[in-house]
Amino acid sequence: MNSKHLQATGMSFWKFRHLLYLFFLIFHPDLLPAQGSWSKPFTGIGTLSSPRVTDLNGDGVRDIILGAGREEFQACDSAVIALDGKTGTMLWHVSAR
Repeated sequence: MNSKHLQATGMSFWKFRHLLYLFFLIFHPDLLPAQGSWSKPFTGIGTLSSPRVTDLNGDGVRDIILGAGREEFQACDSAVIALDGKTGTMLWHVSAR
């Protein structure tokens, strides 16, 4: 093999490897590095909703939004809760009417 062939093959492999990595990041976000972990208890508040994640405060870490409530027909001051993905502190909440 000549040096031109090795350069072309090496460059093709490099491009392929990076495209493959990008593919996995797009279709398998669980392969991204962990952002840390924390737990946050909310006494008196329960949820059966599926959480959603998005970066609400622009810090590059996905924050958590979830529906909350108490037992059926009980008043609750937090119907929707947003938690900071980095620290677990409450960013905001919306009361139920």
